[in-house]
Amino acid sequence: MFTPEQQLEIKRLINDAVAVRNPLSKVYDRLPGGQDGDPGEIRLSANKTGQFFISAFINKQWRTQEFDMSTAIMQGLINNTDLRTVRVDPSTNSLQTIIDEHHELHAGNFYRAGFQKDIPNSGTSILAITTPNTTKELHFRPAVDMQGEASVMLYENPTSITGGTALTPRNGNRNSASTSVATVVTDPTADLTGAITLGNQVLGSGKSTGGSSGSTYEWILKKNTIYVLIVTNQTTSANEVNIRCSWYEHTPKDS
Repeated sequence: MFTPEQQLEIKRLINDAVAVRNPLSKVYDRLPGGQDGDPGEIRLSANKTGQFFISAFINKQWRTQEFDMSTAIMQGLINNTDLRTVRVDPSTNSLQTIIDEHHELHAGNFYRAGFQKDIPNSGTSILAITTPNTTKELHFRPAVDMQGEASVMLYENPTSITGGTALTPRNGNRNSASTSVATVVTDPTADLTGAITLGNQVLGSGKSTGGSSGSTYEWILKKNTIYVLIVTNQTTSANEVNIRCSWYEHTPKDS
């Protein structure tokens, strides 16, 4: 039987082998409690019922023991080479994770852009975003708040946009120096000939109530393409509108 110290070392060696894709029969430094000259070789095997067995050469002889893999130490790569041990919450013993969007915020790949405008009857507030022709994908979430009734339209691939005011996307991680690959402008002139309508909503209730539109899903925007978000005032008086969009930029690991 292996001592607790030897079991811990075997688990570590298994994790190291998996992380670098080495066979488990690779020769390592001798295990704790071994003698000088021990090769420290370990072997993993399993039977048809799913039981795992570890064999290790210690003190000039092979030792084999059924091994509980459920208690193996979990490790993960934080970059291409460095491993860190995965930890659990001490109160619930549950594995703690974060969603992809939150991870991208930590990584400095999450951006926000928006503006406020008081628009007259039948007036518009427009935000246009252009994606580059690169491997990065934009996971885009548009959102609009308005004081009164307004229509909200999202278009893909209009014939053109001209003019407008450039708007710099802000990185959600203020410690990051990364900048967005997207180009954003406000209130351009948009030629919507041939554009694909992705969204069409009327929100708010006249002048008495407000409305909001925030997507509970995200759009993965097409590369090298223009997208136009247009809010049109449906009230007879001025309507205060906030356009606030967010997205993260991600390069797929596999195609």
